[in-house]
Amino acid sequence: MAAKGKSKVIEIWVWDIETKEVKSCLKGFHLRAVVSVAFSPSGKYLLTAGLDDDNSIAIYNWANLRLICTSKVDKSKVTCLVWTSKKTFVTCGVKHIKFWN
Repeated sequence: MAAKGKSKVIEIWVWDIETKEVKSCLKGFHLRAVVSVAFSPSGKYLLTAGLDDDNSIAIYNWANLRLICTSKVDKSKVTCLVWTSKKTFVTCGVKHIKFWN
């Protein structure tokens, strides 16, 4: 979450849990906060949900620092992201559930 008085653009850090080495820093899309993240089954992609007015999602190729795609989700908050296969996922939250392909 962005600190008060600081930039509202959020950075997402990916690191190696064993070595604590930073692998990637993703930034430039989400505003205010990131509320949920999920790695794809292959581990190649990172799905994220933000706290902007449309509770937007993004998919990154995190190792290549590449933003693949983005979408607005709903005016209601997204509380959960789950990959269901290598190309599909589900978002759910306050009064909604959406299936993505």
